Amino acid sequence: MQSIADLVRSPAGWQLRDSFIGEHRTSGTTEVDIDTGERLDFGRAELDRCAWAGGAISEPEPGVPFTQIFYLKAAAYDPLVSAAADIDYEGTFTLTSSPSEGGDIVQIDWDVTLDAFPAFEAYVERDGEISTLFTVPPPEGNTVQDLLGGANRRFQGSLTLFPNIVVTPE
Repeated sequence: MQSIADLVRSPAGWQLRDSFIGEHRTSGTTEVDIDTGERLDFGRAELDRCAWAGGAISEPEPGVPFTQIFYLKAAAYDPLVSAAADIDYEGTFTLTSSPSEGGDIVQIDWDVTLDAFPAFEAYVERDGEISTLFTVPPPEGNTVQDLLGGANRRFQGSLTLFPNIVVTPE
């Protein structure tokens, strides 16, 4: 599962891109015969319980720092496994933008709750540069059987993104 938020900076702050409104993807699951390797089935998880929300604020005062909160809640299960448990994750991503000469300095604070399986990763891309927010493996020994119940492992952190400033020689 992937949950993607494409944000654009407007005079009214950071907004989910209108044509995007948060995207959720799955690569799908392929069932194969263990002995022959023959493909038996393929299915994609239904992602209708995955959503981004938030971000709305009154228009920030020009040149003054402002904060926005984006919420994510996602749950889906393997469509090829009878009575499969959900993979769940949810959390908040708080963006604090501080205007500077070269563009906004953006601090991203996250507070997420993840399932006990599988691994989870989060990245941010700004001006073509990718930064890692977090990579979280499952606890040692955990398997798909540890998916029962909701997300229960809490992780918090922060990352500051500085604008890319291009210096041209005179």
